[in-house]
Amino acid sequence: MSDWCKPVVMSPRRIEGLVDAHTTNEALTFSKHHRASPSPLCQIDTPVESRRALVWPSIRRCRPLLGHTVLVQVRDYGPKALLVDVGSADEAGALATWARSDATLSEAAGEIVPAATTVLFDDVVAPEALRGELANWSASVEVPDGPLVELATTYDGPDLGFVADTWGVTVAEVVARHTSVEFTAAFCGFAPGFAYLTGLPPEWAVPRMAAPRPSVPVGAVALADHYCGVYPSASPGGWRLLGHTQATLWDLAREEPALLAPGTRVRFVEVGR
Repeated sequence: MSDWCKPVVMSPRRIEGLVDAHTTNEALTFSKHHRASPSPLCQIDTPVESRRALVWPSIRRCRPLLGHTVLVQVRDYGPKALLVDVGSADEAGALATWARSDATLSEAAGEIVPAATTVLFDDVVAPEALRGELANWSASVEVPDGPLVELATTYDGPDLGFVADTWGVTVAEVVARHTSVEFTAAFCGFAPGFAYLTGLPPEWAVPRMAAPRPSVPVGAVALADHYCGVYPSASPGGWRLLGHTQATLWDLAREEPALLAPGTRVRFVEVGR
């Protein structure tokens, strides 16, 4: 158990603005109007907003998955929600895509929200029935490919040299590597339309800046750890900047406001500097 999640003894109470802090501090899922049940509780202090929420999760393990080593947990998250713990962002995305593509499961929950190592099933009509269905999931189950989005990108970021040194290659090779990867939007967080893109090999992980920049421009294409991301709006940020794109990542006028919704496949295409 991490040092920001410690058991305490308190009586159940109603919670407004429930906060689920995932492994990435910037990825927060807010789920309202949940009533706690009198099972063991956990106190969470989210580093981003220093807010505290009280959660009484009833943790029940799914049956072991044949040929799969990741332990999957299904937790009660109030009377009408379940939170599923998985091993990685890729597995969370796969579970969410599998659930959305299944007619029964997609109708069983009002919202299916993947995060770094969890998937939230909210507005669930029959939690126990859904729990049984989720027990049948395995990370080896094939899921349909999401839509492909190509982002025209100008590679002129101030951190190209740093990434080149970290990888032990030239700047040109950084661009070649980045454009060779087909990324997947695993989950969204930090800001509306900001997708955490997976696909980088573990050995290409890049450390964040020691101190974030006061302002990162809209459209900045960046790396941090094993994630890639594109800033949908100007904001502070500590990711390593490779370049920028003119694509609009978040637009409330669109039917789907987020251009890179979870499950979307993403390729970066170099354009002239």
